[in-house]
Amino acid sequence: MTNSRPSGFRNPWLQFVLNILFVVVYELLLKAGASATADPAKSWSWIGVNALASPLTWLAIVVIIVDLVIWLYILRYIPLSIAFPLSRAVDVLVPISCWLILTPVTLLPFVLILIWLGTFVAGQLLFKRAMESSRATGFRNRRTITALSIGILVMTISFCLNLGLLQRFDLSYLYPFQGSSVIIITFLAAVILKEKLTPRLIIGTLLITAGVVLVSMS
Repeated sequence: MTNSRPSGFRNPWLQFVLNILFVVVYELLLKAGASATADPAKSWSWIGVNALASPLTWLAIVVIIVDLVIWLYILRYIPLSIAFPLSRAVDVLVPISCWLILTPVTLLPFVLILIWLGTFVAGQLLFKRAMESSRATGFRNRRTITALSIGILVMTISFCLNLGLLQRFDLSYLYPFQGSSVIIITFLAAVILKEKLTPRLIIGTLLITAGVVLVSMS
């Protein structure tokens, strides 16, 4: 899939994560900048030039330039047939970020949603690591038992947080976050567990996640 990939901070998959985060950030900045300078009464406002009066818009432009450099670097090592479909994770992450950041949600629920999603993803990765270890050494191996025990613990935390969040939010609000875990787990499985990503797998993952979001929004 790739040849002679650098390691550490220069790892193209790590840069891919930064690319997705930067896209989410500049989309939110552009929205905030455009909203702050919106003047629908003026006909020429449709071309968006007045949005340049906002510092947020200029900050978004800087982030866009940095993101472009990162994207070009990614394309040196990752085939476009894989990089581009996977990059459309932003089509899910941007709406979710809008719900979290651009809608009135207090800090505590925001943090709990992130912990809930993080523990669910971590639990799945730990379960997979434990089962891979068990194939080679059985269930008596300390590494297998440790990974499985931690996985059960974090999944229990995720379950309890899910119940608490359901007491305060509609299921239609929370479920897209669960859907985004499909993308996150697929990507982290490739990075951490060294599982192979194929264009078919990437496209299927994005379609499943997008379908979850669309159904939740309907």
